[in-house]
Amino acid sequence: MIKIKRRFSNSPGQALVEFALIISVLLAMIFLIIESARILWAWNTVQNAAREGARYAITGQSEAPTCAVDFGLPKFVTGGRDVCDDLRLASVIDKAHTHMAGLPLNEDSVVFEDDQYYNIEVWGVNQQGQLQYDFAGVPSNPVVVRVTYRVPIITPFFSSILPSIPVFGQETLNNETFGQLGGSGNEGAALPPNLPPLPTPGVTPSPTPSPTPSNTPTPGPTSTPTNTPTFTPTPRCDIQFEGGAVAGNNFVLITGDVGITVTVINLSTGATLGSAVLGGPFNGHACAGFGTVILNPALTSGNIGQVLLAQQTNDGTNNDTTIVVGAPPTNTPSPTFTPVPTNTPTNTPLPSPTNTPGSPYIVIFLTVVLGRIFNSICRVITGQPTSQ
Repeated sequence: MIKIKRRFSNSPGQALVEFALIISVLLAMIFLIIESARILWAWNTVQNAAREGARYAITGQSEAPTCAVDFGLPKFVTGGRDVCDDLRLASVIDKAHTHMAGLPLNEDSVVFEDDQYYNIEVWGVNQQGQLQYDFAGVPSNPVVVRVTYRVPIITPFFSSILPSIPVFGQETLNNETFGQLGGSGNEGAALPPNLPPLPTPGVTPSPTPSPTPSNTPTPGPTSTPTNTPTFTPTPRCDIQFEGGAVAGNNFVLITGDVGITVTVINLSTGATLGSAVLGGPFNGHACAGFGTVILNPALTSGNIGQVLLAQQTNDGTNNDTTIVVGAPPTNTPSPTFTPVPTNTPTNTPLPSPTNTPGSPYIVIFLTVVLGRIFNSICRVITGQPTSQ
């Protein structure tokens, strides 16, 4: 039997070269997929952070973050920018910053081209209808939150071509009517009052049966039960602003329960402006109690758009908020032009004076004339000659 031996001409070096070519393309595709996934993950994170920041901004809330620790960073305090001047703005930025926790952040960078650079920007429509930077907006007007992040490329081959790629997340929402219509900007104001803790099932001991006595007691006189009065809690009347807060005034009007102490706080600055005890009862208000809280310092045009909180002392659930608005323009009376009356000629002709003789002359004249006519007629009838 003849065996035919087949000799291959391929060498091990050729296979190695082919493997090197194929593995290079394969690794490039694998790392391209990895880098694309990292970029998509970063983009999805900043989109979620912007959305959460905008959703928090439209409620008008403020949690007063520790700005000295959280936002004492160059990007938030340089170039005339200091987010801690407005606690509501700082709270919105803090909420967006919290939802970026999954990304490695360069907290000290202020250069857009740096790896892991990030920034959180807020725009809002002010009282004049203009879009204002570093402002969370007034009620019923839009607010925009934008988050920027620079994704570094970790693959050496691709990083030599493009070191990093920026991604953006932006969300635009309309502010709620917080501070108006009796609403509240505090997140706990819409919750019911705290309920007492409920008993844990299984803790109450089971009743122990007592032996029945053999001797039956003789019934004695029946005692008349005493009616125990039932305590009915008085419903609470929540604090409300009356008339709002107007720039130029040094007071605000508050209504609520009689006898409670109300404190007014500027949520935009964290400053306590004043407090007062509500008197009453009074008629004509939403609640029986009413009082005037004197503000120190008084509201100025610089406070327009800021949020004021009125809350019962030591009760964080009984409160109300309002927005400082500008004073309405005063209508200055303008001088009224009074025309000078002019003599307008009328079409009625004026009677012309007639020289009429007095009544005696008229009587004498008629008597003489009539007498002569009568004599002439008589002479003609009788045939007597008429005298001239």
